[in-house]
Amino acid sequence: MNGRFNDLTGKKFNRLTVIERVRKENDKRTYWRCRCDCGNETVVRADMLTSGHTKSCRCLNDEMAAELGRSNFIDLSGKRFGRLQVISPVGKDKYNNYKWLCNCDCGKEKIVKGNCLCSGMTRSCGCLRAENTTKTKTTHGLSKTRLYAIWGSIVQRCTNNNDPNYRNYGGRGITICKEWRENFESFYDWSLLHGYKSDLSIDRINNNGDYQPDNCRWANQIIQNNNTRRNRRFLYDGKSYTIAELDRLLSGGTGFLSQRLYKGWTLEEAISIPKGGTRI
Repeated sequence: MNGRFNDLTGKKFNRLTVIERVRKENDKRTYWRCRCDCGNETVVRADMLTSGHTKSCRCLNDEMAAELGRSNFIDLSGKRFGRLQVISPVGKDKYNNYKWLCNCDCGKEKIVKGNCLCSGMTRSCGCLRAENTTKTKTTHGLSKTRLYAIWGSIVQRCTNNNDPNYRNYGGRGITICKEWRENFESFYDWSLLHGYKSDLSIDRINNNGDYQPDNCRWANQIIQNNNTRRNRRFLYDGKSYTIAELDRLLSGGTGFLSQRLYKGWTLEEAISIPKGGTRI
């Protein structure tokens, strides 16, 4: 035996007194034969004794059952629920519901309330949820792509009030449609079919509308800048233009027209008064 072996012979754990060590074929864990205060003997795993999970031969279970009456007590010992195999009861919660020690198929132990087992609410020690979460995140194999990062950013600023950009999106009532929010692959497929390129950014056509297929496009920075809700727009020749668009259209992008419009000139004044002229 190595130096870490803990000899429990003669020690008492609740109603159980340890008699001798027991070896089980093909099982490296340590077991002990114990005598219960009621006179029965039982074999218990060492860690179950020292942790207090096993307190008697089963007589304690019977007494606990008697408290509620046989007709009201359902013994779950030995039954399987999902990945959990029930070992024994370990007491009750403040609402008088029984709690059960369970072995999970992954090797871990977990204490679960009986109603959670029977309802199917708890089916593992937590490993099943972790596996499903990992599967959801990695099924598409695109979690390291630029499109995935863009999608994640949209979801955060529309739904997470701790996101620094939430006040300009979710805080204004702007959301992301259910189809995209719950399925990245749907967003990915739409993007590839609607002109996505690495030098483009997603743009909402109606700046006050939601992120959804009929209100989004992939646009360059010029289009993005023209579509900000802070832009002033002017009607010229029957079409609506931002100041930057008019400057490029009428003055070749020199900034001459933009300066006049930003100073409060009307569009007619900015166009008709020659350079160097003044407003009347």
